[in-house]
Amino acid sequence: MLFIIVLISQHSFAYTITSSGKVKIGDNVRTAYHRSIDSALLNTIRIFYRDKNITNVKVTNEYFKFIKSYKILSQYADDEYVTVTLLVTLDEASLEDAFILLNQYNDSVVFTFKGIPRDIIPQDVQKKLINNILNSKQFSTNKQVAFTDKLEKNRNNIEKTLKEVDTQYVFEFDFKLVDDNNKFTDINNKCEIVTNLHIYSSKKDFDKTLSTTTGSMNTILKYCYSEALEYSINSLVANVRNEQIMLPDNSIKLVKYKIKLVKPENMVHTKNIIDTLTQRGFIKNSKATSFNQSLVVFEADSFFTAEELVNRIKSLNIPNIYEIIYSGNDIVLDFSQGQ
Repeated sequence: MLFIIVLISQHSFAYTITSSGKVKIGDNVRTAYHRSIDSALLNTIRIFYRDKNITNVKVTNEYFKFIKSYKILSQYADDEYVTVTLLVTLDEASLEDAFILLNQYNDSVVFTFKGIPRDIIPQDVQKKLINNILNSKQFSTNKQVAFTDKLEKNRNNIEKTLKEVDTQYVFEFDFKLVDDNNKFTDINNKCEIVTNLHIYSSKKDFDKTLSTTTGSMNTILKYCYSEALEYSINSLVANVRNEQIMLPDNSIKLVKYKIKLVKPENMVHTKNIIDTLTQRGFIKNSKATSFNQSLVVFEADSFFTAEELVNRIKSLNIPNIYEIIYSGNDIVLDFSQGQ
């Protein structure tokens, strides 16, 4: 393999490098051609880290996700080798954060749920809530679609389906609405839900069942049940993560933040900011908790410390922002003086 630097330029988080990849042809010219492109792409990332004086980075194909685009400048083949030269645009900020972005520990889980009539809480709302809470506790649900499809074919046989899907755990949520006020655990509640969580595991020696009862004082019944449901899932999943399936000691852990936008231009402006933070990997699992014309508040998870997250938000050079400050896990983006 050979690489040659021709040009390096920097602008708005893009880092542009020209480099070449040279691969022996072997039995197949087309395969060698694609391998030479991969070689050139990997070389650009190595060049990036060398120029930044960042050492001890083992560049693999996982780093391809930090390539914004590339253009073929030239290609050449002789009797032995294929050589390709590319102009590659890298995502500079993400490459600098690659250790965090590529080392986010997650346990693979899938889930089922039953017990709450869809006219009280629609099934897609229940599914999204469970999915988001699991993700916020570093449980990956990327096998959920495959699991759901196979579970249906296997006539809801969870143990059989678990053997056919590459996942570590199945979380089975069984919800029950408490329909007798006299049985409420708190007389101030307007509704309550009993939740049983059974965990199946690909490890035969792991089998857990947890239970909780949660309620809400909200007098509007549909909101009451929604709040009680969120409390129950949060409580049980937190217990599992803290007591049953713990994160490795050396793993990078998610932190929950409140991101407050003071007097943003409008909701489109707000959404664009949150979308940008999500796309760049700065935050995950964001949710608006309150909003009006003068203040919008989001809850969001991040693998970055508060100071790191603030510095990365500052690096975006968001227009019309007056200042960005933080205290504890509260981060404030103030637009009040920038308009």
